[in-house]
Amino acid sequence: MVIKLLTTVGLLQLLVGHNGQLITIVEKEPLTDNVRFTKEPKDTVVLSPVEEIKLDCLANFTNKPITYKWYKIEVVGKTQIIDGQGFTFVEDGILFNTTLKNGEQSGIYQCEANATNYSILSRTARVTFAVAVPTGSIPRQPIRGFQYASIVISSDIRRFSIQDLEYKWMKGTNSTSAIPIPLDSHRIFTSHDGILYFGELKLEDAGEYTAQATFRIIEDNNTMYLGDPTKNQQTSKTVTLTVQPQAKPSEEELIIGDHFPQAFPRQPTFGQTIDLECFAFGSPLTYSWTFNGEPLKNKTRLSDNNRRMSIPDAQLDDEGNYTCTAANNSTNTSRNLLLQIEGRPIFSLALSDGEVKENAFHKLICLSYGPAKPVITWYRNGEPIRNITDRYYADGKSFIILSPKIGRDDGIFQCAAKNAYGTIYSTAKITIGAVPPKENHGITTSSFIILNIILLFVPFL
Repeated sequence: MVIKLLTTVGLLQLLVGHNGQLITIVEKEPLTDNVRFTKEPKDTVVLSPVEEIKLDCLANFTNKPITYKWYKIEVVGKTQIIDGQGFTFVEDGILFNTTLKNGEQSGIYQCEANATNYSILSRTARVTFAVAVPTGSIPRQPIRGFQYASIVISSDIRRFSIQDLEYKWMKGTNSTSAIPIPLDSHRIFTSHDGILYFGELKLEDAGEYTAQATFRIIEDNNTMYLGDPTKNQQTSKTVTLTVQPQAKPSEEELIIGDHFPQAFPRQPTFGQTIDLECFAFGSPLTYSWTFNGEPLKNKTRLSDNNRRMSIPDAQLDDEGNYTCTAANNSTNTSRNLLLQIEGRPIFSLALSDGEVKENAFHKLICLSYGPAKPVITWYRNGEPIRNITDRYYADGKSFIILSPKIGRDDGIFQCAAKNAYGTIYSTAKITIGAVPPKENHGITTSSFIILNIILLFVPFL
């Protein structure tokens, strides 16, 4: 559930997670003279050889000119990238040398923008090259099934990289006469896990089956895909299915497969389109879904005879219990899936720009949440603030400038929230101003002044 309120400090959103956790997000309007990125690098998946691989980076500074540095994040520390050594710097980003081996350029990257007295760091971006590994040469063993019974045929195509696969099953061995398995078949289901499920076999199902797999492009607001997914198409070894006749059972048992419902991608993340699948053995069947015991949200989409449900742009409030119910003419059965979504941290309270008076205590607060508790690091002008001295104090979510000095403590402060899925940054421009001189009220020795005095009296015990 999402509740939005307009307050004096900005747009306030209240999110309620599946476990009842209440999360508050405050979106503040930045100052007009702000220092921010207008373009930041995004996670990129390269599906096939391409002419250009580019990560974006463009900052908006009042001070000019702006220069940029790029880094490759290592297990420990980071390595600065040199222009012309496998990469080319351009006005709004960096180009990869596409003639190099993919393994040399896969990794995590970050941009730094610099102007006079200011530096800021971008979010990190992971570049992945999907790798195709041919199937083995060992022939598949034939499979025997029985009429009216259920059966599954697995693919020998392995998941060969971080990228998911899209499967298409064909019946027949000749590439010109092979018949694709229809997606709208009530008895047969092609899963994203590469398995072909038969809910009830018929004699005409006997034949030879082959799977084709290509990289699957997942709708994702946080990831960019490059290349043609069909260029790395893999074909499985042919498997022969025989169907032995038998009498139709008087009673059919309705069973949802052990690992259904199941989610794809296997580890869904924020911003992706998440597919939930459900399949039961038996026929004829109808399928329905609920979310936390209630009807599905309007944004969800159903396909493949309701056996697949899609959640576009998945967010925190999409977490929860999804129930699939399969029914025939006489009975029904249900199974649940607790959907939990991973991803980069999200700021519930971001930093805001401000002007601080010299020697005046100032506190910056940065609140973030995520499936894995984020680790917070503080930066000033692109450099981590490592030492807690008499100038600064940090306790994770808050950062205190104890006694700000003009020229010493001005700058761009950033709060970095990091987990296994990446690092995001919240930025604030802090300006230190002089304390105004005390006003002269014209009080002389001959003046009479009436002062309101409050005495705090604590009696002795």
